Amino acid sequence: ERYPDQFELIRAVAGRCGVAESQVVLGNGSNDVLDLIARVFLAPGRSAVFAQHAFAVYPLATLSTGAELIGTPARRYGHDLDAMRAAI
Repeated sequence: ERYPDQFELIRAVAGRCGVAESQVVLGNGSNDVLDLIARVFLAPGRSAVFAQHAFAVYPLATLSTGAELIGTPARRYGHDLDAMRAAI
């Protein structure tokens, strides 16, 4: 199964948003885009901080790059920004 070329959609999104086509990144679902982001910014020797109840793809994408996972506890089922800041 093949996904269609995204050229026309990129052109349309860029035109609608008033940005250059080179500023538009599309993927085949959020997992694909999150994986692309991880591959751009993470590598062995780098790390990423996650909240306890984060989307499951965040740690998977991080591990695929060889980067370190740093988990922080949730605060009332939400992000504990103080704990995340301390983990950096």
